[in-house]
Amino acid sequence: MENEAEEEIVITGYPVLDKILRWFNGSGSPLDDILKLAYIDPLVATVAEELRDVLPADEIQKITTSARNIIPAIFRKCFEYGVVNLGAVAYVLATAEHETDYWRDLEEQEEPGSDPVEYFSDKYANLYGNGDKASRDGYIFRGQGLVHVTFRDNYGKFMVDTDPSNITNLKNFAQYVEEEYRQRGNSKVAQRLDIATQVLVQGMQEGYFQKDKNNPGRGTDYLDKYFIAGKNPTQSDFIAARIIVNDDANAPSVAIPTRQETKGQKIARRADTYLQKLKSFAGSR
Repeated sequence: MENEAEEEIVITGYPVLDKILRWFNGSGSPLDDILKLAYIDPLVATVAEELRDVLPADEIQKITTSARNIIPAIFRKCFEYGVVNLGAVAYVLATAEHETDYWRDLEEQEEPGSDPVEYFSDKYANLYGNGDKASRDGYIFRGQGLVHVTFRDNYGKFMVDTDPSNITNLKNFAQYVEEEYRQRGNSKVAQRLDIATQVLVQGMQEGYFQKDKNNPGRGTDYLDKYFIAGKNPTQSDFIAARIIVNDDANAPSVAIPTRQETKGQKIARRADTYLQKLKSFAGSR
């Protein structure tokens, strides 16, 4: 009996990109380091070009090193949560880049010279499920991760994998973060890359960031609403999608002082840059 060739499963419509996504997910035949650089470095290079006239070379080097570490982890989570539309993948990357100030900060920064525990405990006391200043909830639930989730109520919208080796070990995100801090003194568990990427991708895919904590299920604004299979996203689509994470698309961006653009426009511009690179990887249908 002849062996039938296994049918190729195409998840994006672009076979080359399918192969990349499977590799990032740790399945299929792994690509060697040369190919890895061929796909990651062009994405990272766009970050360096963006900042070339803004930051010194050593700072850009730190940023690109961080981006090389984070971007493959985002690809893995995109695969895991079924985010394979090219426009959506590009927008997830641009969102994480924006929220972390070009891949630099996985946590909100306190005012210079202040004590972070005191600063955030006071700043976020008695807001959105947080306790008073003495509880230190403001510090425990300060902005962290690739989207800088803030406040107990928003952390509580997620169930996270507390053990990367056991995906069935789920726990409420707020409960887990609080336990890690109060029992183990670990104030940075929300920045752990497997958790930060899960919150980023699942939150955008399911619309968790803007939904009311008391409403079960999907939120009203999510990736599939703005990025539709077979439709190339426009700048307007990218700008409108900002509501998935934050209602600040019209606020001015100060990331690049020489550019006069809103946050929505800046994220849209970077999303389109990532999209064009992804398309170049994917090749023709």
